[in-house]
Amino acid sequence: MLAAIASLHSSYQYPVKTLSDCWILMFLNMDRNTIWGSAGGMVFVSDNSWDAQDRFHWVRRTTDQVFDSAGGALIGSGENVGLFNPLNWKRNDPVILQLPAGKSLDGTACEALPDGRVLCGVELPSASLGGWKLSPEAPVSPHSIELPEIIETSYHLARIDRKSGALTSLKLPGTKCHPARNALVWQVRATSPPPSR
Repeated sequence: MLAAIASLHSSYQYPVKTLSDCWILMFLNMDRNTIWGSAGGMVFVSDNSWDAQDRFHWVRRTTDQVFDSAGGALIGSGENVGLFNPLNWKRNDPVILQLPAGKSLDGTACEALPDGRVLCGVELPSASLGGWKLSPEAPVSPHSIELPEIIETSYHLARIDRKSGALTSLKLPGTKCHPARNALVWQVRATSPPPSR
């Protein structure tokens, strides 16, 4: 999809043969034993012959190269970050990015992770490409907070066991109803064998 967009909005040449080769190799790997992993031997993994695993690796490397070159044709070079959403729904879930040390995304909430990567809260409309400028500000370092007695939202009241992390109570606001307990009782009834006659 990104290659098609890049070919329409830049001087990028759509890699017809390369992607056609990828499709053919994936069709060769469509045997159910390959997909399910229910068979083995040199047809699937071999040091001496071209096998199913080699085809998967080749397609992965090739599509990564196409993705990088198409994205580069649209975003260009420089100190910016481009993200692509190929899905048909808006993405607003956090993403983990490898950014230059001490940098974050401009105008975006970013949190440093222990391994050096950065957790960022970005929004991308469906089937879109977005660009962000790098900010010289370092991402925020996480800090611990004291677990509240009750976690309250518009939808539930929850209690968590401080030692185990287990959910000990879940109620709807303004009621004494425990939806989790009712769901558990229903599941037990639904899975119990019928009485013998």
